Amino acid sequence: MGFNRIPVTASFFSDQRYVSEDIALREVILSYTIKTDDIIVFDRGLQSRKAYEQLSEANFRFVTRLNPYVKYSILSELKIKSQKKSDDTLSIDHDSIVTLYDKKNNPTKGFYRLIISTKDGKPLYFLTNIEELHAFEIAHIYKQRWQIEVFFKFLKQHLNFSHLLSRNENGIKVILYTTLIAAILLTVFKSSNNYKDIKFQNSNSPINWKYYLLRTLSNCAVEIPK
Repeated sequence: MGFNRIPVTASFFSDQRYVSEDIALREVILSYTIKTDDIIVFDRGLQSRKAYEQLSEANFRFVTRLNPYVKYSILSELKIKSQKKSDDTLSIDHDSIVTLYDKKNNPTKGFYRLIISTKDGKPLYFLTNIEELHAFEIAHIYKQRWQIEVFFKFLKQHLNFSHLLSRNENGIKVILYTTLIAAILLTVFKSSNNYKDIKFQNSNSPINWKYYLLRTLSNCAVEIPK
């Protein structure tokens, strides 16, 4: 699933080979129609060095994390700018241009930027192919990835997506897409009414959520040409 405040793309896989995130995530990202300013952020599920090369060759700018035991060779060290006050819990130790190695110890064709930082005494390895941004900005961009984890929690806890009403492929797709539509509508509702969060109340709640949601949707509606 692609996420940018709201879901922007979703893919459904049923073949066993897509259990591997190196395959599933790579295909989802490469199928996405990228815009000029887009930055793709993904977690450590995608580790394939070949995938990194494919993304770079297709002009995808990306930010991800690596495991601390990653194999790499340093080509050059970049100067680390002074730390901002808002980044007190995060320190940048190294900002380097590197070559990565795969499981067979083969080097990547392209060069990447490896940022090694420390937060609360734990090392964090960020990898990107973006050159112009500050190291702290790269770390902040990756931090935004947590929004999709919050969104998944919202789907499971509030929209009950953890309980499937159907086990066949078409039924699961219907449940997935209708749940995503409901989530998008609720996100629009929250944003339009300046709510920090939405807490679902019981039937005795004095707040008529259905009324406010319908009112918001009617305000956002546009006439569909016949």
